[in-house]
Amino acid sequence: MEGVGVTSLLVALARAAESRRPDRLFVDPYAAEFAAAVPEVREPPMEEGARRSALADYLAVRTRFFDDSLVEAACAGCGQIVQLGAGLDTRGFRLNWPAGTRLFEIDQPEVLTFKDSVLRRCAAQPRCERRTVPADLDSDWITPLRDAGFDPDQPTGWAAEGILYYLSPETNDRVMRTVADAAAMGSRLVVEHVTRHVTRSETMSRVRADLASRAAEWRSFVDEPMTWLRWYGWHVRLFTPNELLAASGRRLLAENGGPPNGWLAVCER
Repeated sequence: MEGVGVTSLLVALARAAESRRPDRLFVDPYAAEFAAAVPEVREPPMEEGARRSALADYLAVRTRFFDDSLVEAACAGCGQIVQLGAGLDTRGFRLNWPAGTRLFEIDQPEVLTFKDSVLRRCAAQPRCERRTVPADLDSDWITPLRDAGFDPDQPTGWAAEGILYYLSPETNDRVMRTVADAAAMGSRLVVEHVTRHVTRSETMSRVRADLASRAAEWRSFVDEPMTWLRWYGWHVRLFTPNELLAASGRRLLAENGGPPNGWLAVCER
């Protein structure tokens, strides 16, 4: 895997580390298997100590936030769940989904091929109806999603986790418009993005430079999420990373007195 695909391995490393903690927020039994399958993948360079711990904690609370929000959406009547840029996440295998839930995982073909090869080796069994959709968000992905059985007339839980900032502003707009057009009444969107402020973060600047060297540069940000999300027709509940970290009893990210480095939201229509 190259480009954005390799970032899914980096996040798998973080999920494996969280799963080993006595105070873990979730257990992903497959994350370590993905990491072991490509042992040469190295973590991005970051300062040791508090800053590194805070970033690892954020990835953990982000995972738990999406876990809880998507299961809540399914329990509220969203019988379809669509993960945009699903990466190596294994929610289809590790979460307790309501009966009848259908999960669609969209990502680049090479990511899904690698993912399924490791899961087969682990004899992993999904806890819902799981369908993979090989497609790139930079191109037409709604057609293969429909071909895989997606029904735009049914309420859907949409997830955009750790993906939008790798896309250009123009692609962000196309993705959000496509989701809005395909989201029936009763649908939900769980989404994360970064702000311009993150470009002034010394720690994240080093991470961004390392990702850029792997052809996975951050290409966009959104500073006014309420306005942005409402423009696409969503009712929005907004959260900052530090709000989620504090609620989980984890170390806060240093914001240097400025606005948040990013945001997360649960949206409904």
